[in-house]
Amino acid sequence: DTEPAAASVDEEVLPPPPPRIAVRLPRFDPGSVLAPPVVDAFLTSLEAMYPPSPDAEQVFARARQGVFEAPEPGHNTPPGDEAAFAFVRGLGEMQKQRYPQATSWFQVALKSASDFLGSAFYIGACHAAGGRDQEAVGAWQMALLSDAADVVYPPLVDGLLRLGDGLQALTFIDEAPDAWTDGDARDERQATAEAMTGAYSPALEKLHDLIAPRPTDM
Repeated sequence: DTEPAAASVDEEVLPPPPPRIAVRLPRFDPGSVLAPPVVDAFLTSLEAMYPPSPDAEQVFARARQGVFEAPEPGHNTPPGDEAAFAFVRGLGEMQKQRYPQATSWFQVALKSASDFLGSAFYIGACHAAGGRDQEAVGAWQMALLSDAADVVYPPLVDGLLRLGDGLQALTFIDEAPDAWTDGDARDERQATAEAMTGAYSPALEKLHDLIAPRPTDM
């Protein structure tokens, strides 16, 4: 038997593939986008674009208290009120975890007010609640063009991390570092994204700082 020829020193040796960090991230929490600061940001945006009638003002006031109830839009409902009522009804269906029904109402709102991107944001949230992060991320990237972009960045970054796209997540964290009211929450996501992309030194530095005050946090 002939022995295999020895490899030539001139042959190019391919580098090993970079290690991939598998991070277990929690599923999307629909309650996070029904929190008052998020809801208020989009209601304020809708109010500015379509000044509400007295009826819609009352619907908005209740929605800001977490009560998502609105009349069903009728044929004679002005477009602004139709968008407002449909949007709040969508929030109510989402609160009940009835995501197909919520999506339908958000689509009605989008049809009535195509320039109000809060509807797109919540359609994305319904996708994420169903585990469809790719579709959710697409809708949330569109919602970044809205007046309420600050509340869009956190769920968008989490969606990208669930998809394993650490590089894009880092881009958005760098773009809006103040979008997180909790600096630790932002640093956790930045460290996760850095680990995903092989930037281990800065990731470890952040993780050490996060672990120091909470040594029992697995």
